[in-house]
Amino acid sequence: MTPPKAAPYADLAPARVLDLLDAAGLRPDGRLLALNSFENRVYQFWQE
Repeated sequence: MTPPKAAPYADLAPARVLDLLDAAGLRPDGRLLALNSFENRVYQFWQE
């Protein structure tokens, strides 16, 4: 039996989230709050 594939967001670490927000033109101030979510990674962030 083949093991299940990891979800595409499995390697989504907080540092990567901040980098992606910055790349999207947003300016996070470095604070992240991991919110409850059934499946996906959901973060609240603050802007400068």
